[in-house]
Amino acid sequence: MAVERPDKPGRRPNARLRALLAEAGWSNEQCARAVNAVGAEIGLVLRYDRTSVAHWLSGTQPKPPVPQLVAETLSRRLGRVMTPVAAGFAQPAGAAELPRPRTSSHAAAVRALGSLAGRDADPVERAALAGEPYRALGAPPPWSGGRAGLRGAARRELARVGGAEVDLLRGAVRHFAAAMDVHGGGHARPALAHYLADTATTWLHAPGEDRVHRQLGTQSAYLVFILARMHSDMGCHGIAQRYLYLALDLAREAHDRVAWAISLRALAAQALHLDHRRTALQYAQAAVDALPAQVGDAVRAFALAQLAVTHAALGERGAALASLDRAEEHGRRAGVGDPFGDYPSGALSFQKAEVHRELGDLRAAARALQRSTRERPAHDRRGLALTLARRAELLLRSGRVGEACEVWTQFLDAGGGLRSHSVVTAVRTMRGCLEPLSRHPSARALLERERLLG
Repeated sequence: MAVERPDKPGRRPNARLRALLAEAGWSNEQCARAVNAVGAEIGLVLRYDRTSVAHWLSGTQPKPPVPQLVAETLSRRLGRVMTPVAAGFAQPAGAAELPRPRTSSHAAAVRALGSLAGRDADPVERAALAGEPYRALGAPPPWSGGRAGLRGAARRELARVGGAEVDLLRGAVRHFAAAMDVHGGGHARPALAHYLADTATTWLHAPGEDRVHRQLGTQSAYLVFILARMHSDMGCHGIAQRYLYLALDLAREAHDRVAWAISLRALAAQALHLDHRRTALQYAQAAVDALPAQVGDAVRAFALAQLAVTHAALGERGAALASLDRAEEHGRRAGVGDPFGDYPSGALSFQKAEVHRELGDLRAAARALQRSTRERPAHDRRGLALTLARRAELLLRSGRVGEACEVWTQFLDAGGGLRSHSVVTAVRTMRGCLEPLSRHPSARALLERERLLG
């Protein structure tokens, strides 16, 4: 990214940013490196250096999302929430603070959902939202339960909602969850955002019994969770995080501890993916702790598997294997249900492989990945592709170049047509692994095939 140049001769030096850098103990170069790293978390390739920061200090206004990125780097360094304005930048147009699960009412949660999903449904606004940074927030929020009387926001002109609307939202959950598995996160994002902004929020505002509104809130939380997964799959982690906090809001207002725990589990997985390991552990443990005693085995296995992977990433072998054993025990007893009542064995085997990979047991990881490949349902094209990619990486690390190339060939077949940044990243990883081995016939052939496909 090019360095911004001054556009107004009368600009004022950014004294706020200078004072914050002094408080942080950062040089211009250290600040630039931190901004580049935070940008990389949301897929931005930035090349700022000390000269760039010098321009900001002199009063140059960088283009969005750079002010938000600078604010996030300072928040992490100083241990308190910073905004672009607090860092001496102009308020970016349309910018909004990250929703936290403390909205004052059901009505406020629904308004926040309508506002964010409405912006996300617009192509121009969606591009701006994609540049929002992931925010290192620290400890997870405690479960506080919902409030009674969810009908206070109802508008009289709206039709009364009931079981039919709940069933329609359940059907939408199944539809969009399947679309994510079959086509990747980039396929149905606009449609789901529009559905949430229009249909779901209308029903959440409409008059109806509290029981119905709680059910609508739960299904809406699941739809928001799916939309967050879609954004994460496309590398847009800042907006995904915002949606997951809205899912927490909706789950709390619906009195639904299961939906709350599932959203915490997703926040844990996202934090771990971005290498915020201690934060990931806090959220993964909070997800397990939040589950009610009567929750189904599939959901408990889902939460415990993420906790196991997180312990393994921190090198906590005993805790990782203990959590994995519990996850597998619950997984064996789990039945088949809807997308949020079933934890497919192929997904659990993948998490088992991640535990063993983090702990350095590549053989056990490879066996678990082979099992995951066999167990993936036919419709889960994205899951199968990413499993094959991981398996090929492990085979190559074990020196089995020919076998790795065979599995990567299967990966390219499975991933064809998917709109998924995760799959694109796996292709780049494959290329990076094979280019030093281009003299090997299988590697050379695979690189040529990938070049033609690309």
